[in-house]
Amino acid sequence: MALPASLVTTLTVNSLLALQAAVSTLTALTQLDLFERPVMQWDDALPARVSAHHLQPLARLRHLSLAESDMGSNAEELRSLPALTGLRCLDLMRCGLKQLPRALLSLMQLTSLKLRCSRLSATSSSLATLHQLQHLNLASCGLTAVPQQLSALTALTELSLSNNGLDCGWQQLKPLTRLQRLVLQRQCSLTAVPQLSVLTALTQLDLSGNDQLHGGWQHMVSLTQLQDLALAQCGLTAMPEQLSALTALTNLTLFHNVGLHGGWQHLLCLTHLRHLNMSDCGLTAAPKQLSVLTALTHLDLSYNSTLNRWQHPCRLNHLQYLNLAGCGLTAVPDQLSALTALTRVDLSYNEYLVGGWQHMLPLIQLRDLRLHCCGLTAVPEQLSALTALTHVGLS
Repeated sequence: MALPASLVTTLTVNSLLALQAAVSTLTALTQLDLFERPVMQWDDALPARVSAHHLQPLARLRHLSLAESDMGSNAEELRSLPALTGLRCLDLMRCGLKQLPRALLSLMQLTSLKLRCSRLSATSSSLATLHQLQHLNLASCGLTAVPQQLSALTALTELSLSNNGLDCGWQQLKPLTRLQRLVLQRQCSLTAVPQLSVLTALTQLDLSGNDQLHGGWQHMVSLTQLQDLALAQCGLTAMPEQLSALTALTNLTLFHNVGLHGGWQHLLCLTHLRHLNMSDCGLTAAPKQLSVLTALTHLDLSYNSTLNRWQHPCRLNHLQYLNLAGCGLTAVPDQLSALTALTRVDLSYNEYLVGGWQHMLPLIQLRDLRLHCCGLTAVPEQLSALTALTHVGLS
């Protein structure tokens, strides 16, 4: 109550009980984030229910988050509040919703809607009325098919359907020609890349966590604007040849494909690649094709526990970050001496790292060096030459 009502435009609070009717006095609010959580982690009781009555005077509200609040029957109160009809962003994550509230029909100016972790068996027709919606999150909503209503949301640029056991309905995405970011992470029951070939505006695609993804790669060939592709934990055994068509890629994540042992030649066309994550892929040596990817600035080869050699010449002159943590190294690779643009190196969890420190002497731009759990008995004397260092990890 002591806050100057005419000055407070943004408020975040983790207990509505601390506010109650007091929030209605803050009439200048344009952003309100209410995070209701049980007091103790082991308290399974639902948090206090949100009363929309207290929000009615907030006519300037444009961003509202009721994440982890128990909406219950109060979700329908939103429909009658003229204060909320100007909302642009609405977050109802983990609000106990089992169906979409009809209140959405009145929120015609919404551009962002988050319904993650709502147990929706199906979506209502109210979703199709939100023609200005650009960002939609339906992750972990218990969906079994891509909702039919999505086909009407042609302004969408970002869509998350992660962690839904989707069996069908991919044709509903075809009208979404403006879609730039699509997230289909974790347990989407994908065994093949869906029919995404018409979504040619895509710049980001995340298929991570679909651990039996074995086909459908032809649907990606037309995605020539794709810049960021995540295929972590997809059960890959070889690089799909169709990836060579994605020449605009700048970021490729292949983390935890533990049987990935071939197809490296399909990387050769990805000359704009800057970030490459091949952590925990069961590699025994760094692929020779990496030397051709001269635009790389970030390379993660960590936790390939038998990666005890880098047998090919390294021409990654722009590389700034290199992660070789947990690679079973016994000495600093001599190839590091050629990577003079490096500013950050992680060699942690190589528990028997006992030599090769002279190869770090040319790294005069190095600012961050991690040597955690390397079995060191003394600080290597060569570190004294790395005068640009601002952080050294020796725990």
